[in-house]
Amino acid sequence: MRAFNLNIFADVDLSLPVASGHYDIQIRQRKITLPNLEETKIYRAGSQALFGSNQTNYFLVWPHMVAFQITDSRIYYQTLGNIPAGLLRIFILSEALGILLHLRGFFMLHASAIQHKGQATVFLGTPGAGKSTTIAAFAKGGFHVLSDDLVAIAPTHPPTVLPSFAEIKIWKNTALGLGISPSDLSPAWEGKEKYIMAVHDALYEKPAYPLKKIKILTSPTDGYTATSPLLGPVELLKHFPLPHQLLSHKSLQNHFETSSLILSEAEISTLTRPESFQSLLHYVQDFGTL
Repeated sequence: MRAFNLNIFADVDLSLPVASGHYDIQIRQRKITLPNLEETKIYRAGSQALFGSNQTNYFLVWPHMVAFQITDSRIYYQTLGNIPAGLLRIFILSEALGILLHLRGFFMLHASAIQHKGQATVFLGTPGAGKSTTIAAFAKGGFHVLSDDLVAIAPTHPPTVLPSFAEIKIWKNTALGLGISPSDLSPAWEGKEKYIMAVHDALYEKPAYPLKKIKILTSPTDGYTATSPLLGPVELLKHFPLPHQLLSHKSLQNHFETSSLILSEAEISTLTRPESFQSLLHYVQDFGTL
C-alpha cells in the first residue's frame, strides 16, 4: 500500500493503492504499555485524544477505542474496544500517520490541497470553515486532489506537497449541495451524516508538487480579508494538526523556521468562502482559467 510517497505494510486493510518495493513503514497490532498521558486539543469521533512519550516512542490514545505507539518507521496499534474496521482505518490514517510524518521531518497542516498546472494550492481554515467542501467542489470540477484533512509539506527548495490518498470526507448536506448522491458514497464512521467521497484521478503522477499558494478560508461575516507575511508563521501554527506537546522547545523553533522557509516561496492570502454551493462551483471554474 502507498500514501504520502511511502510504501506501507499493514496487517489491517487500509484500502490504499497497491505499491511495490521495500516497505518504508510498518503498521501492526500488538499489546502496548502506555506511559503517563496528557489531554490534547484533538477530537475525533466524539472522543478527546491523549498523548504521551518516552525516549524512543510517541503514544496516541483514543480512550475505549484504540491506542498507538509511534516512531518514524512504524505504528503499533491496540484496540481498546469493539471499534469498527472503518473507524480504525480513519484513526490510523489521520493523527497516527501524521505523527509519523512529523517525525520524518515533514511540515504538517490541518488542511486540504489540490494541484493545478503542476503546482499545489493548500486551503486552510478553522473547523467548519469549509475545507472539505471546497476540495470536494474542486474534485467535482475535475481538479486533482492531493490531500484532504492532513497535508504534508516537504521543506525543500521549493517546498512541495506530497499526495496522500484519493478520498475526501464530506457531510451529507455538502454532497447534496454539490449534486452528489449520498447513496454513491461510503460511510466515514465519524458521524451519521459524514461520508467518504472517492476521488478517481491521476493522484500519483508525480511524487510531490511545488507549493504555490496557501489560501485561508474565512466566513463571509468574518470581515477578515488580509494576512500579513510577518504573521504567516503564527497563522500556520494555528493549523498544526497533531498534539501540541510535539511542539516544545527546539521543535517549536524548527516549526517557525520551516514556516518562514515555506512562506518565502509560497503566497499566502485569505479567501472569503463563497456563500452558496453554486457560487463555489463558479469559483472553481474560474480558478481553472488562472
